[in-house]
Amino acid sequence: MTERKKLNRKTLNAAQTTEHIARQIKALTEMPNDLLPVYGGGQQGIPVVPDKHAGGRPTEYTPELCEKVIELGKKGYTKEHMALELGWDHQTLENWCVKYPEFLVAMTQAVKLAQGFMEKLALEALSSDKDFKTTLWSKIMSCRFPETYREVQRKEHSGPNGSPIPVAVVAVVVDTPEQLRDHYKSVMDGNNVNSV
Repeated sequence: MTERKKLNRKTLNAAQTTEHIARQIKALTEMPNDLLPVYGGGQQGIPVVPDKHAGGRPTEYTPELCEKVIELGKKGYTKEHMALELGWDHQTLENWCVKYPEFLVAMTQAVKLAQGFMEKLALEALSSDKDFKTTLWSKIMSCRFPETYREVQRKEHSGPNGSPIPVAVVAVVVDTPEQLRDHYKSVMDGNNVNSV
């Protein structure tokens, strides 16, 4: 049998606990002395951190990109195709939509313009003698613009001739657990027993 070591714990009063926590916070927030020459020491031992970029690669977003995505939307481009055309990843454009409200507005407008472009193509094809693939067009539109062209299937369950499904409520009175068991068994077996 192994013997456990007894832990020596020191009980601290409230003042000692507060002092201990303050020491821990100070130790965690102080800058090591070897970094002070790099940042330069501030007043009263507070280090001065230089102003610099928050980190990561600086953004290459420019307000002119708003005009470019609108022009691409007028040509019917998808968001992914816009990203390829502009030389960016699709996720970069999505991040810019979150970070820059004016870009979100431009992208929303570009998507609406792309939808209009696709609808115009369909109208032109339907009014001409061209072979128009309506099924393909419908599938493309439902995938690209689900808010407007979503294919919804509704299933309704009803009784005979569209009437409501009849529901019967049966009250069963049993005196013993055996009668209850027999009743459930007969119902599960498919026998319609209305009384016990």
